[in-house]
Amino acid sequence: MADFKLTVIAKPEEGSREIIKLAKEAGTTIIRGGGSDNLLCGDCGTTLGEGVARGSIHNIVLYCNQCESYNDIE
Repeated sequence: MADFKLTVIAKPEEGSREIIKLAKEAGTTIIRGGGSDNLLCGDCGTTLGEGVARGSIHNIVLYCNQCESYNDIE
């Protein structure tokens, strides 16, 4: 498995992109799959995605509930 740091972006304009976030008590990993890559918050390094097939997810933003950053998957 390879780890990839995501790009931190400003909060997207309302309705422009899908933002996926978890409540703090739900943990930090938003996506789990059968791929070979891990997606890390571009700011704090928290694992936001485990076992992701890079390139298979588009036009979403992952919100890190640890450092409150918005992470672009593209």
